Amino acid sequence: MRRIALIIPLSQEGRVLLQHKDKEAPNNPDMWCLFGGQVEAGEAPESAARREFLEELGVKVDSIAFFRETLDETKGIERHYFSGSVSEDAATLKKQQKEGDDLGFFNLQEMRNLHMNQAHLEVIADFLT
Repeated sequence: MRRIALIIPLSQEGRVLLQHKDKEAPNNPDMWCLFGGQVEAGEAPESAARREFLEELGVKVDSIAFFRETLDETKGIERHYFSGSVSEDAATLKKQQKEGDDLGFFNLQEMRNLHMNQAHLEVIADFLT
């Protein structure tokens, strides 16, 4: 079973920061998705979420909160979702982005029109409503 930690980063306006993966990405190629990745052996999911966000954006998340855990038995993936706040704007974050080919802040209506990871979209929709 693969363990994945993901973060739902929110702007002060309540918009969610997503990354767009390039076409060669091993997971979610050419899709919009949350920031996150593999939970390493012996690592807590919250620590993994913080580490992945820092690795992918060069930004530390000061405060995060557990939201939900999901299990996808068909794909063998256990996902741990956390929420956190982001004070930087998209232009600043794009300069620091180390993974993916784009990023942006979106509201739920906008996300529904993106080519997006559906598991992430469903959790975000629950989180925002």
